[in-house]
Amino acid sequence: MWSAYTPTANNATIKQGGTQVLDTNGQAIGTVVERGAKQYVYKTGVIQDTKVEGGYSLLKDGAISKGSLAVTNVGTLAVEGSANQVSTIENATIDASSLLSLENNSSLANDTFVNITNLANDGNVRFGSTSLTPNTDYITLNVDNLSGSGLYTMRADMAGQQGDLLNVNQLSASSQNKLSIINQGSAATKPTDTLTVVKTNSGGQANQFTLDHAVEQGGYLFKLRQAGNNWELYAAQGGSGGKTSTALAAGNFLNISYLMNYVNTQSLMQRMGDLRSENGAKEVDFWVRGFTGKLNSFSGNLGGFDMDYRGTQMGIDKLISLSSGSLRTGVSVGYTDADPDYKAGHGSAKSYNAGLYGTYVDNSQFYIDTLLKYEHIKNNFHVKDTQNNSVSGNAKSAGYGLSVETGKRFYLQQTSQGVYLEPQAQLNYMHQEGDTVHASNGLKVKLSDYDSVLGRLSTAIGYEVKSTANPVNVYFKTGYVREFMGNNINYYLNDVKEKHNFKGNFWDNELGVSTTINKAHTFHADLHYAKGSRFDQQQINIGYRYQF
Repeated sequence: MWSAYTPTANNATIKQGGTQVLDTNGQAIGTVVERGAKQYVYKTGVIQDTKVEGGYSLLKDGAISKGSLAVTNVGTLAVEGSANQVSTIENATIDASSLLSLENNSSLANDTFVNITNLANDGNVRFGSTSLTPNTDYITLNVDNLSGSGLYTMRADMAGQQGDLLNVNQLSASSQNKLSIINQGSAATKPTDTLTVVKTNSGGQANQFTLDHAVEQGGYLFKLRQAGNNWELYAAQGGSGGKTSTALAAGNFLNISYLMNYVNTQSLMQRMGDLRSENGAKEVDFWVRGFTGKLNSFSGNLGGFDMDYRGTQMGIDKLISLSSGSLRTGVSVGYTDADPDYKAGHGSAKSYNAGLYGTYVDNSQFYIDTLLKYEHIKNNFHVKDTQNNSVSGNAKSAGYGLSVETGKRFYLQQTSQGVYLEPQAQLNYMHQEGDTVHASNGLKVKLSDYDSVLGRLSTAIGYEVKSTANPVNVYFKTGYVREFMGNNINYYLNDVKEKHNFKGNFWDNELGVSTTINKAHTFHADLHYAKGSRFDQQQINIGYRYQF
């Protein structure tokens, strides 16, 4: 290893493994720094007409480069300083394979300034570390004349209105540059925030600076636009602030809990519909049912997603005979898991539920079904951000609800079988607790509690045969469902308030069949389809009941 601490070095070639060090007032002219070699220039040290050909050169604490400075062949030029120790470079050329690294002096808590008279950059200019902290010191690069078509990797804190800055006096008309602004999920950014990242005196065409990816700040996406002679970051979607993949996935936990509660409640209410169709019912029932389905196109400011789901429910109930009719009460437990599919990733959801239910049918076929249910839901997601980084998060919440359905079956024949009509009305209340998602990229999403009241008016038309060894019931049901609450729901992206809304309506349709064998074994299956202003649903239910 060759090392030089001498005041002056002329036409030296630093080979692999070699090091050149210039301290105060040191000077090196015509130096070549080859691959694997290093050059350190401190304080008022001066280099002139230097070639960094695959090697590493550091200008620190006010060091100066005169004449030409060419960085080629995967070389690196690092410039480290502070507001009080400004390094100055007369002419720098960075080829497409090389790096200009602008670094902060870690011992000085000040922003850094670097001055370059003429910069021809076809490589990468990197401003500081790629990791951001609350005390990040930012860098300003001042360039008198900028040419080339390079990449500038920069940092921004839009909430704090600070960040790295490229300050150009004269921009070449042929210069085409990309900016790569590092994502910062922990920023408490608002969708109205803007931040200037490039300043010029000469101005230029809008496409002379473009982003290589949409910038994520907090829970929002930001784009780049020309503003006068400068370029600034601004919120996507016309200033309303498009949301990041992380914000959408975490916010959609609201939708997932809402939908899973709805699916589980309706499946249990269908079970009570099966009870009312029993013929020669015995005192005690044990039952189990499975279902699978798909939900998609959930609308709202959280964007759409698809979700496949599957579940199992089971329970036991007891028949109580009354002079006015019959009452059956029971308990149920269930498990449902789902696979939300987001545009930038996927997730999973698991629901554990338990319920108390009862159904009363009087002698005129008027009925009331009641369900009291508790539900615990766990959610997680894994998505990619705009820099292709993996981001994950999870949450859990509990909910409870009460559902009441009433209706009456009218047989068109006096034998209480054959064709029938059954108008129905249902009211379903649900309260879901909130939680906070701490995403791995620093974004914090607080989900508020919410209440939901769903009302449904339906009519079923069916055909039932009772006077046979194996009774059969076939039916089609259609109805209108409306959400009466579920509006003004709040969630917060790093404490920035956003609103969500479940309010809407949809049509609910069902086609089913059930049969009982040997007065003990009942099998049933149905197809379910719903289409509305918020979501579409397709579901298949298959069940078995044993009476003893």
